[in-house]
Amino acid sequence: CNEDRGFDCEEGEDMTYDSETLSVYDVQSSDLLYEYQFCVGPRDASDGYDDSGCTENGQSTFAEISKDGSSVVAHWNNHVFLFDINNEEVGWSKYFEDNVYQARITDTGDKVSVAVGEYVKYFGSTSSEPIWSSHLFGQVVSMDMSGSGQHISAATSFMMIYSFDTSSSVPIWEYAHYQSIFDLVMSSSGSHVLVS
Repeated sequence: CNEDRGFDCEEGEDMTYDSETLSVYDVQSSDLLYEYQFCVGPRDASDGYDDSGCTENGQSTFAEISKDGSSVVAHWNNHVFLFDINNEEVGWSKYFEDNVYQARITDTGDKVSVAVGEYVKYFGSTSSEPIWSSHLFGQVVSMDMSGSGQHISAATSFMMIYSFDTSSSVPIWEYAHYQSIFDLVMSSSGSHVLVS
């Protein structure tokens, strides 16, 4: 136990301290540009959780930085965050009841796509309310977006592939793949989609 960290504990008491953190560093100088703690605090060993939301085995976390380095999209514990690195703040965040499988960000950080449950959701940079949402057939287990944010492709647990022009929530095409899908990757230009 470490009382220097502000924890109320007895000397010699066995206590686990958890922290799950996102950090952005400058490549040239190694300076820390931004840091966000998803949870931090002592863990109560009796139930595996602490009051800050940390868990015994950690949470599934995914993060992607925009090509220009101005923004980061991350998901932690079904919570999606858009971070504004230049202004050192959370642009917006949103919690989802369903599983969040992936989150993608455009090259300039102005658009975000999220695969959550059976939905693809498309967001701007200023609001946690989606521009549009599209219900697909099956859990959206893999998704990618072009660098410009103009195109999104997604694959579901029912071996379906969907492709969107982001001006509409209606897919421009869908295809029954009839084979297990482990990954889906879109080219930066949005002209091609790779399925494996």
